[in-house]
Amino acid sequence: MALTVAIIGAGRWGQAHIRTLSSLKREGLVGRLLVCDTDLEKLTDLDPEVDATYTTWQEMVEHNSVDLVAIVTPPQSHCQLSIDLMNKGIDVLVEKPLGFSESQAAAVLAASQSTGRSLSVGFLLRFHSGILKAKSMVASGTIGSLHRIQFIRHSTRKAPSQGDVIEALAVHAIDTVCSVQGEVEPQRLHISRLATGQHNNPIQASMWIEFPSGIEANISVGWDSEIEQRQLNFIGENGSIFVDFNNHDNIKLQREGVQNIIPTEFSNPPLEMEWRQLLNAKADLFPTAGATLRGARWIEQALLEAAIHIMQKQDNIPTIERTINQTR
Repeated sequence: MALTVAIIGAGRWGQAHIRTLSSLKREGLVGRLLVCDTDLEKLTDLDPEVDATYTTWQEMVEHNSVDLVAIVTPPQSHCQLSIDLMNKGIDVLVEKPLGFSESQAAAVLAASQSTGRSLSVGFLLRFHSGILKAKSMVASGTIGSLHRIQFIRHSTRKAPSQGDVIEALAVHAIDTVCSVQGEVEPQRLHISRLATGQHNNPIQASMWIEFPSGIEANISVGWDSEIEQRQLNFIGENGSIFVDFNNHDNIKLQREGVQNIIPTEFSNPPLEMEWRQLLNAKADLFPTAGATLRGARWIEQALLEAAIHIMQKQDNIPTIERTINQTR
């Protein structure tokens, strides 16, 4: 029987979930689709596949037998909302970040275990056809030993007034560079550049992550950029692989000065693939509990180092090289 699915949060990304689920409902993969948001304006002009709208999630779950809720609300609400919904006997898909610390993530995972409800964390790039293809090619030795990974996510979108680019964009980067190596635990993280907005919140950041194998990952994320860039690049001893997040059909392989176009296995958008797997009761690509804790742990470390950079800027202290290990 098709599930009753609810979305909490009908903002920019919530609308993307609604469009995806509306399409899947027309295929018969979703039974009923409910949407909740505290802002009435966001509940107007929704897809006709939406069955009902609510301004409080409590009212929504009181009047409906909801199987699965997707939490697409501001990050600060993710942790408690996830716990509250699982305590109501509802499975949860929560957008990243699950929490801002390892202890917050652990509390949500503990609630999942105690209630027996399913908890899935929405790291979209785990479902990207190009990244999955590149990951398999790296694992098979197509470019020899992997030396370095580059993650670039520059957006021309104006920085949110209170947004934090580490919580919003770097969280994807950290999860991706670990997961494509088989869920490897980093050894060290270092922020080499940080730009802040009018409220002293990080809006651009560059960081290095080192792994025990000697592989390094360079992450560059930011809003207010001159050009839009969404890339994941793998540099090996015998060549390189380039993935464009906007391209789901193929990736580029360069070896010995020759560039080849390599088709991917599928071309469906990542959000659709994420929902298809979830609705079919699969969890192959979602992060495990261990991977979820690892991501929260290293985002917490990145936020700590960012706070150090900001304090140094405020106090006019020259920035010195630091690593996370030195600040523990």
